[in-house]
Amino acid sequence: MRIQDNSNVGTAALGQTAPAQSPNSTAKGSTTQSSSQTADGLELSNLAGSLSKIMQSDSASRAQRVSQLTAAVRSGTYQVDPQAVSRAMVDHIVSTSQSAQ
Repeated sequence: MRIQDNSNVGTAALGQTAPAQSPNSTAKGSTTQSSSQTADGLELSNLAGSLSKIMQSDSASRAQRVSQLTAAVRSGTYQVDPQAVSRAMVDHIVSTSQSAQ
């Protein structure tokens, strides 16, 4: 994804100063750029569309799995595997600490 903020709205919101104006600026402070250069834009990659399709196709199987888990919890037959939970917690912490370095 690429975001173009040609109006510098994002930098002002972050407390940053806008870049200096070009020598072609008029007395009012506006520049003499073409409209295609001053318009903000947003571009999404094909990956975003692919992820959306995957999530939609996966939602039916996910809903079925949630229904199964809900029924197991309500009936009292759902069993938590403490080793699997602790392993997943440690793996998560290790992977996030490695990605932070």
